[in-house]
Amino acid sequence: MRIVFLGKGGSGKTTTTAAFVKHLAKKIHVLAIDADVNVHLKQALNLKGDQKLLGENYREISKYVSGERKMDTEFIGTTPPNLKSKFIRPTKDDEFIKEFAIQKDNISLLTVGSYEQEDIGTTCYHGKLMGLETVAHHLLDDKTDWVVTDATAGVDIGTSLFFAYDLNIFVVEPTLKSVNVFKDFLKFSNDNGLNTKCIINKYDTEDEEFINKHIPSNLIIGKLPSSKNIKRFEQGNIEAFEDYVQECNQVFKEIEEESKKHSRDWDKYLENLKTLHKKNSITWYNNYYSKKLETQIDEEFTYNLIT
Repeated sequence: MRIVFLGKGGSGKTTTTAAFVKHLAKKIHVLAIDADVNVHLKQALNLKGDQKLLGENYREISKYVSGERKMDTEFIGTTPPNLKSKFIRPTKDDEFIKEFAIQKDNISLLTVGSYEQEDIGTTCYHGKLMGLETVAHHLLDDKTDWVVTDATAGVDIGTSLFFAYDLNIFVVEPTLKSVNVFKDFLKFSNDNGLNTKCIINKYDTEDEEFINKHIPSNLIIGKLPSSKNIKRFEQGNIEAFEDYVQECNQVFKEIEEESKKHSRDWDKYLENLKTLHKKNSITWYNNYYSKKLETQIDEEFTYNLIT
């Protein structure tokens, strides 16, 4: 099960992601992914140590997942796998996860990373996300696994990650600006057959009328409180975050139940990947590399042959 938390900047997206990961990790292993340019999930999870960043090690990642596959064209983020590819399992003992993740107890954290000094003025963050794209499309998870991602703030539909998750959860504050960002994504989601819901964050009972007016109840999984525990945590009280996780327990259970309703169609997933790969190849990469990258598609491959 793959879910991603989205939301405008300042909505509490990273805090919510970390709290939900903590909630799940009490009973099961979780692969957490920090795909936000601000890179705060590690701190929110109170994890320590250095790690290899997905955004800085794309060539190593693409070589790894290529496995025994022989290619005479450049590997890009949408390159679909084939039967000779090497796949990644979202477990703490997986070779790739052990190499790239910070691990503690039931949490493994992968991080895309932010801009480095040499990137300033020359590099788009989408280039950093190619590493995560490659991981996502070579990740073999099932309904018993949990992969939870903290995405870049706002609405970013510029990579193949837009269809990589089983459920998109928008973290919405009870403000017009936050609601409108959610609605902007919802239009795109509906047009592309994605599963998108929201949770209301920083909620007080006085916000009920506003929420009822602007968001249909069937789109709302639950409401997270405006909590003093978050302020205590941000002031350095680590234990306060555990109190916040407990405070949100019921909503997190509702997220678990909602997630169970959205099983992945691997054939549809692969078809989306192939379609986007062809589009990327024809509109950009073929000219850039002077080769036809759509030839990378193996029409006989299906994920079902692997899973």
